Amino acid sequence: MSDGASTTTGGRRKLGRSSVLTKLILAMSALVAIVVGAVGALDLTAILKIYDQTAEQQKKSGTEAIRREGRAVARRLAVSLAPALAELNYSLIEEVLEANTRDRLVLYALVADGEQKKIVAYSPPGGKTKVGSTLKLRAAKNAEPEPEEIKVGDKRGLLFVAPLSYAGKIRGEVWLAYSLAELDAQLARILDERSAASRKAILRSAMVGTLALLFGLLLAIGQGLRVTRPVRQLADGASEIARGNLEVRVDVKSRDEFGYLGSTFNHMAQQIQVLLHETAEKVTLQNEMEVARNVQDRLVASPELIRRQKLQLAGYYQPASICGGDFWNYFDIDDEKFLLVVGDVTGHGVPSAMITATAKACCDTMRAIHGTKLTVTSVMQTLNWVIFQAAKRHLQMTGFVTLFDMKTEEIIFASAGHPMPYLCRMEDGKYTIHTLLARGNRLGDLPEWDFPEYSMKLNDGDVLIWFTDGITEGESPKREQWGEKRLRRALLKSAHRGVEDLRDTLIKSAFEFYDTMPPEDDLTLVVGRFGTAAKQSRA
Repeated sequence: MSDGASTTTGGRRKLGRSSVLTKLILAMSALVAIVVGAVGALDLTAILKIYDQTAEQQKKSGTEAIRREGRAVARRLAVSLAPALAELNYSLIEEVLEANTRDRLVLYALVADGEQKKIVAYSPPGGKTKVGSTLKLRAAKNAEPEPEEIKVGDKRGLLFVAPLSYAGKIRGEVWLAYSLAELDAQLARILDERSAASRKAILRSAMVGTLALLFGLLLAIGQGLRVTRPVRQLADGASEIARGNLEVRVDVKSRDEFGYLGSTFNHMAQQIQVLLHETAEKVTLQNEMEVARNVQDRLVASPELIRRQKLQLAGYYQPASICGGDFWNYFDIDDEKFLLVVGDVTGHGVPSAMITATAKACCDTMRAIHGTKLTVTSVMQTLNWVIFQAAKRHLQMTGFVTLFDMKTEEIIFASAGHPMPYLCRMEDGKYTIHTLLARGNRLGDLPEWDFPEYSMKLNDGDVLIWFTDGITEGESPKREQWGEKRLRRALLKSAHRGVEDLRDTLIKSAFEFYDTMPPEDDLTLVVGRFGTAAKQSRA
């Protein structure tokens, strides 16, 4: 592509390669032109100022010299001509005037009679002014008027007037016109010198400006190439990356910002490769995690209502990440017995989810093998052994196993370090909360452990809730935990509701307390009611 051109490739506009260089050259040229022009203008202004000051000073000093000389000559003439005018000796007056007008600086001289106010003598002869012409006198009471600038033909001059005083009486006036030709010639010479100096200054500025412009252009081209070369490399490298060539690297060896930018670009290209690789792995892991979550969702019971004779159950489960460590499910032993298992593996994520899958598989296997002979203690002991062998104490699980016997209307339960469930029972016209007290070590902590069984008779209308610590340990924006007190308070307030409604109310109360704080642990809540008029059907 030629310099300055631009083309469109693949729907993208590609700027001409010399555009930055051209801009630098134009900017440098404009800067040099402005600087040289400003310097030249200042130089020319200074030169003209000097000549103007010289001309003004010359004019002032020359005019003052002529004024002094003219006034002196006029006074001498007045002194020498006053007696002759008093005696009416006009021939002597003419001789004196003629003698004084021989000076090339004197334009003319005349004598006027004070009484007749007429010109009695004029020199040099032949001028427009005639002897005998009337004249308006200017001097008064021996006072000399200020010299007046006049023009005689095409010549400028100063007119000096002096009174002719003799014997205490003003006899007339003498007028003397001094030429300003020499002063004008000097001023004209200064003006010519001023014009010549102006031309020389302009020529000098033009020469210096041309040299500076050429130097500036060379400097701009050199710097422009130095700047645009790495920029062009970076632009070409970016285009290659945009086309998918992540192996491209730029070779910018300068030790300035462009060198730093080049190394940063190469690091960026390398990091893009790493990022794309990590992104691909992350996508793969994400897909695998989705599969794991789908599998885990099948390990946890459905949130739909579960009915077993006089028992109703409704559960809620929300993992803190894609895969959680909480687990709850139910198992039908026979038509009269129903097993509920709630567990919480330490932590959350894939490792915890694997332990919950192990626990679910263990329960399914035991139900298939032991059938109606399955007991709470055997479930606990087997889960403990399996989790210990699977996690080697790196992960453990708290758990609470509850066996419902519909025939005897009682529950048999055991705990493995799990938060104790609540039994909400109507007593003396109001609900009272009881705790299902049970002791036991966490599952997977020791290979052998006896988990004692406990039992309790159920009454019609009893409400039970099982939960994991994620519910009660959830925090508000003020970093306060919801806690079991708030859970019990919300349970007492809504214990009269149906199991699904009660479950939703408790969860709503918890999340209203959490406000904008996302739960940091998995959440599990199971609500049960015994003695309702439910159909004997399996959900």
